[in-house]
Amino acid sequence: MPNFKARIEEMEGMGDFELSLNQTENGQAITVEYYNGDSEEIIVPTSFNGIPVAAIGSSFTLSSREKITKIILPEGITSIDSHVFLDCINLIGITLPNSLSSIGRYAFSRCEKLTKIMLPKGLVHIGHDIFSGCSSLTEIIVDENNPVYASDKGVLFDKNMTTIIKYPQGKKGDYSIPDTVVEIEDNAFDGCKELTRIIFPPGLIDNENFFGCEQLAEIIVNGNNPEFSSIDGVLFDKDGKDLFMYPPGKDNTEYHVPDKVIKIWCSAFNECKNLTNIIFPEGLKNIEAGAFNDCEGLTAITLPMRLLYIGKKAFNGCSNLKTITLSRKTKTGYKAFEGFSGQLVYRD
Repeated sequence: MPNFKARIEEMEGMGDFELSLNQTENGQAITVEYYNGDSEEIIVPTSFNGIPVAAIGSSFTLSSREKITKIILPEGITSIDSHVFLDCINLIGITLPNSLSSIGRYAFSRCEKLTKIMLPKGLVHIGHDIFSGCSSLTEIIVDENNPVYASDKGVLFDKNMTTIIKYPQGKKGDYSIPDTVVEIEDNAFDGCKELTRIIFPPGLIDNENFFGCEQLAEIIVNGNNPEFSSIDGVLFDKDGKDLFMYPPGKDNTEYHVPDKVIKIWCSAFNECKNLTNIIFPEGLKNIEAGAFNDCEGLTAITLPMRLLYIGKKAFNGCSNLKTITLSRKTKTGYKAFEGFSGQLVYRD
């Protein structure tokens, strides 16, 4: 029999759910396509007319359903499509079945009241940023029998704990990355507003910009790390020549960039709103894109005469920055001064 998918217009017992019937070489299964009800608690049925429910389709999306607080998915569900529970801002609990094998991207994004979630043993695929914007999430727990993922202290890892996949955005305080970790996935720490200090282990060789970690005040690097170093809580490469990140929660108002630094990386000072003055070394060669994005406290800066390059939108969002003093010989990238409305003052 050929594969096909058909909308079910009428089915006894379908209640508030709209469905589609899927026929494959393995038999028949139902995808839940839409929910028409207004209950606070949604219980998805196991089957309809004896045909098992196997998937939650992308069109089922409960986006912006503010009334929903709890969702129970039955055994037999194998997949949840992308964006399905996006913006369920009052969702506080969801039960995921052991049969679940795949969750699509942004599936739980911006579920602002979700504090804890249990990932089942059958889950083998997680889409991009499924927990982005979950500002109250403090704990991600993984079934110990899961073959692909693991959790430790509420943080989501791959099974071997060599990669951090997601640090819960609502988790508070300091965090010491386990010694087994060598990589951090993109956006793993984005929006972690309660994170105050992070410690890099000796094996970590992957840099992560901690966007939205507004209380992060200190980054500490193990002295045996071959790639990174830290000076006064600021993250550098091992030789101290590349400045990767100045923590946005650091309460200093003035910062002297060390004399060894020749490059300031993309977004290195992103949202460092406490800084009112930055002093640059004469040996500085490059400032990359967005390096000083949203540094609202800066009013004037003087760049080195030997600075070679300023990247795209390097000073975007510096709303109080009135003057940038620099050399005419300094080259600028595409839209290097876009977002800067002050005056350029040349030193030569």
